[in-house]
Amino acid sequence: MKNFCVKESASNESITGPIDVWEKLKEIGKADQESMWIIGTNGDNKEIFRECVAIGGLEHVALDPRIVFKRLLVNNCTAFILIHNHISDTPEPSEDDIKLTHHIQLLGYLLDIHLTDHIIITRDSMGSLNELGLFLTNDQILKGLEGLKNI
Repeated sequence: MKNFCVKESASNESITGPIDVWEKLKEIGKADQESMWIIGTNGDNKEIFRECVAIGGLEHVALDPRIVFKRLLVNNCTAFILIHNHISDTPEPSEDDIKLTHHIQLLGYLLDIHLTDHIIITRDSMGSLNELGLFLTNDQILKGLEGLKNI
């Protein structure tokens, strides 16, 4: 099986939506295990870099947010897209996918590096958590961070 988890060179092309991401990473939908990728972008939504940040098993991939944000900070990104594959061929996000998205959104807000989408790629399709309305609103982000005032 081809190793789908390698760093890719940046295209410096604008990413206008999930279809652009699908075109860049649709090959990961053919993998026999889950992997998590990020595409770091600048303020004009131009790709700075894309990299695999975690490899998982058949039904799950564990992500350490510190690795994600380290890569984004080192590459001077202002925004990013999270991408992973489902080998089950179902593009619907799991509850864990949604929780991870919200967690990463909150951390990104604190660092002023914004998560613009979380895309799930399968062999023949893809799903966008942002397009599905599963992203936190700014009010929800601020409410989620409210507990930090007492620290």
